[in-house]
Amino acid sequence: MESQSTKTRLILLAIVCKYACATEAAQKRKQEIKREHKGKEQDLVAKGKNPFFLKKSDQKKLALIDKLQSLKDNPKALTRAMEKRRKDLGSQTS
Repeated sequence: MESQSTKTRLILLAIVCKYACATEAAQKRKQEIKREHKGKEQDLVAKGKNPFFLKKSDQKKLALIDKLQSLKDNPKALTRAMEKRRKDLGSQTS
């Protein structure tokens, strides 16, 4: 019995670690997108333009575009991601 509960705990721990790594990677990518935009804006400000800050919605759109671009070479994963997004959007409107 004890080995069964230990095995279950280890499986759950592995799943939690997997999702934590995925979340951390997504956060790092979002930060990288912000950093890239900030760098471009600093160059434009140096040239005399007015600063422009991305809205949260625009940041989310850029992150989604980047995610879908990374899934481009795997059509099955892209299809799954698009189907999941459709379901999420459908449940939000209902």
